[in-house]
Order: sequence, then C-alpha cells, then structure tokens
Amino acid sequence: MTGSRIPVLLENPCSFAIAGLDTEAGLKRVLGRQAVYKELLKKFAEQQTGFSDQIYQVFESEDFDLAERLSHTLKGVSGNIGALQVQEKAALLEAAIRGKAEPEKIKGYIEEVNDVLAPLIKCIRTVLSAGDEKKERIGEESPNEELLARLEALRPLVESHKPKKCEEELISFRKLIWPVQWSKKAEELEQLIKRYKFREALKLLDELRMKTGGK
Repeated sequence: MTGSRIPVLLENPCSFAIAGLDTEAGLKRVLGRQAVYKELLKKFAEQQTGFSDQIYQVFESEDFDLAERLSHTLKGVSGNIGALQVQEKAALLEAAIRGKAEPEKIKGYIEEVNDVLAPLIKCIRTVLSAGDEKKERIGEESPNEELLARLEALRPLVESHKPKKCEEELISFRKLIWPVQWSKKAEELEQLIKRYKFREALKLLDELRMKTGGK
C-alpha cells in the first residue's frame, strides 16, 4: 500500500441522486452519514433560497463588503455539500466583487450563479420533500401565547432591518409548531426575512400577530 492517507469509507452509497450535486464528495465530508448530509442539504436550500435577490439588493446599495461575504459564504457551503458548479461560480463572483470589477460584469456573474443555484435548490427540495411526506411531525402545536411572544420579539428587529439579529431570533422561531392553517405563512415570513424583504415581512408578521391574539 502506498501513501499514508487513509480513505474515507462510506457506510452506504448515497440513496438519492441530485443533478448538479456530487453526493459522493458531500458524503465524504460527513464521513458517510446520510442523515447528517440530508440536514446539510436542507439547511443549504433554506439559507440560499433567494441568494440572487439578496446579493442584487446588497450590491445596488453599494455594500460591497456584505456582497463579498455573501458570495464567500455561498462558495464555502456549496463546497461542503458537493455542489461544485455553484462553488466555482460563487468563487468567480467573490473575486469579481473583491477586485472591484465593472458593475455589469458582476451582475453577469450573479446571473451565472443563479443559473446553477436555483435549479439545484429546486432539486434538493423535491428529493427531500419526497422523504418528508412519509414522516409525521411529532408534538403538539405551540400555544398562541408562545407564538405571539416569538413574533413580538422578532418584530422590532424586522422593523429596524437587523438581518443578523433576525437570524438569531429565527433560531427560536423555527422551533415553534404552528397550526396547520398558519404554517405556510410562518414559513413565508422566514423566507422574506432571509431575502431582506423587511417591509413585506413586517406586514406578514403583523398579520400573524393578529391571528395569535396580538394588538
């Protein structure tokens, strides 16, 4: 046997295939643990949805440091899950922003990222949702008082456009079990906040506050 590197042996081949994703590379990063890998994919799809809208808005507002950080983050997390095409495009975008390339060139790189990222996220959600449909969510609905408390804590952060503080508060928000009739709106609220659409998020948040007994 030559060399000293010990190969990572996967427990099982990946049980699913997703276009644009090197599942073997992604599984190796988590030592072949498919449950962990699926959680990474789910988190990736949740957090990178609307990436192009986010970075367009940030770029147009001339917050170039944040635009560079967003592209750097996408590059890193894409590599972690084996999304090598997305990783490559995100790296080009990051370099262009850092190098202060012409705005039209940077916008072109953003479009290239979206061309590979959007269909990948759609495929990830399709594959994972097929498995989730077979599972029942365990636990009783969160009481209205708890739902309202989380909304009240989130409201001033949304109103003042504090993305980092919002993300911290969303950690608790995600643990809530919403009534079926409100769950879609709760999910939509989270997505609006992630995409920095604070005005729309505030309107939806207040709608949920009224439904849960707020004033």
